[in-house]
This record gives sequence, C-alpha cells and structure tokens, in this order.
Amino acid sequence: MTSQTIRDKVLVWHARGYSATETARQLGLPLEAVRAIIRNGDGRPKPPRKVEFIEPPLFEA
Repeated sequence: MTSQTIRDKVLVWHARGYSATETARQLGLPLEAVRAIIRNGDGRPKPPRKVEFIEPPLFEA
C-alpha cells in the first residue's frame, strides 16, 4: 500500500515521460506497484477523446 503522495508523484513522473523502471528505482518501490499505479491512474474516469477530421480542399482556388 502506498500513500497518496507517492501515487501522485508516480503519476506526475509518468506524465513527464519517466519510465516505470526508473520511477520504481528512484522511489524504492516494486516495479509492479508502479505499473499498477500508472494503469489505474488517479481513479477519475478519462474524458472521451474527440477526433476532428478536416477535409482537405479538392482543388486549389
């Protein structure tokens, strides 16, 4: 069981691009615990992604 502070730190480091192995080594946590924190996130559902498609013009004016 990890504290909320450690979970927040893992998620921030993950967002900054640190690997799970580097995060686990720096914080002294098992790799599987770090992966589980990243996988579960912060517990809030992620907003749906919206894809916007812009159709290119057929002819140049």
